[in-house]
Amino acid sequence: MVKAKATGAHPAQNEKATYEKYRTEFLVKDIHKYATAPQTLFISTPSNGNNEPAGIPDLDLLDFTVATRDMFVANPSMPNMASLVPPQIARALVKTNTGSVLGTVKDQHKNVQNSTLHECFATTLSSSLPQSYIRNIKLSETQSGGFSFNKAMYQICDHHGTIFQLNGTKTRVDLQLAWINAHGSRAVQIMQTGLDHSCQNQLIYTAEKLAVQHMQSFDIATIAAFIRKATHDFPSHVQTLQSFAFKQITIADLKRILKANDQIGSTSSEAIMSQYETEVKNRGSSLFAALSALAAWSTHNDGDFHVRNSGNTDNEARSLFARQEKVMKLIGSNAFQEVAA
Repeated sequence: MVKAKATGAHPAQNEKATYEKYRTEFLVKDIHKYATAPQTLFISTPSNGNNEPAGIPDLDLLDFTVATRDMFVANPSMPNMASLVPPQIARALVKTNTGSVLGTVKDQHKNVQNSTLHECFATTLSSSLPQSYIRNIKLSETQSGGFSFNKAMYQICDHHGTIFQLNGTKTRVDLQLAWINAHGSRAVQIMQTGLDHSCQNQLIYTAEKLAVQHMQSFDIATIAAFIRKATHDFPSHVQTLQSFAFKQITIADLKRILKANDQIGSTSSEAIMSQYETEVKNRGSSLFAALSALAAWSTHNDGDFHVRNSGNTDNEARSLFARQEKVMKLIGSNAFQEVAA
């Protein structure tokens, strides 16, 4: 008996057609909405009296200041005498509310307070997004090393996109922006990620981030410019994520990407590939599923993704950020871009 030949489009093609129809209808409705009521889109947000727009949460865990202090060493020939360490050699950087030492710096170091970064984010977001968005921002704060490493993440819940996946499901991705202030050890870092609502993981989708040194030349305006650009560019990043969701790949493709990015070790690579197989069941065999596996690795400290020594050392937040930096580097690599093309 001769079997009938299968006809019709591949399921992924059907999903893509559904997405294109949805996207066209959505854009038409959106354009009409903004064209008929443009005056409601960008209304300045009132202040709460603390130079921060109303609606953005205040700092809590990371609400402290730092200061530099002179250091002294014992004089070997006169035990009861102390000698000043020259400032050009080292000064102590301390957390003022406890006096604990966060690290050592040289005299050209400029202290950048967590509050300065928070106020910059609050003010810039309020002038870059609709007022209603500002009322629905969630703030999460983490630290490592006795507050020598600080990270504040701002989830902009209403600035989001819908991603249609190969297996017919869909997920929502919210824009997240973060600052990292590692007092005395490295530059201030500004990064952008997405919160994937299907798993609550931090989805890395771009290699772009900003680093501003703790120097006298520190310029907060460069951070404000990065924030504005990230909020403006997010819709195009959502479109890129959608293309990744329809880009079919194999486990061999992911293995090739990981092998070309040796900053991710072999043990971690094996765990990521195992997670990819789980993601495929939930999303389809797509490049977006691969990014989701990487997001799980760079978000969690448990099971196969356990952070080494985190049980007895305060290193979780710093280590997870280091993983996120490795994923950013991977996304910018030739191996990833070749698979994505």
